[in-house]
Amino acid sequence: MKIITVGKVASLDAAMREALASFGYEVVGEARDEDEAARLSDALGADCVLVGASCFRDEVERAGEAERLRARIEALKLVNRAKALLMEQGLSEADAFARMQKASMNTRRPLRDIAEAVILDAEVRK
Repeated sequence: MKIITVGKVASLDAAMREALASFGYEVVGEARDEDEAARLSDALGADCVLVGASCFRDEVERAGEAERLRARIEALKLVNRAKALLMEQGLSEADAFARMQKASMNTRRPLRDIAEAVILDAEVRK
């Protein structure tokens, strides 16, 4: 769907353009006011005019937060799986976590990366 942005919305940043694109919108023009938007809409064949995007920006921010939470949950699942694998080798839960945490700090890698390495190592050893 082709859209024209108006006013403060007209100067969309790259993140907003990407978010609009992910929802199937294509920004085909930017207008300073409604009159210019009407002219551009006719000239460029826009399907709609986006006048205020504050509510849209809120929606995009909520979607971003949801994605960050999903990523965090996925990382926690990996860490728990890696802990379980280390516990199968005789470590306590606290020692398994401490070992991964120490490796994370020593290598300056996220804990998720360490957990993935532990899981991969266990799979290779099978």
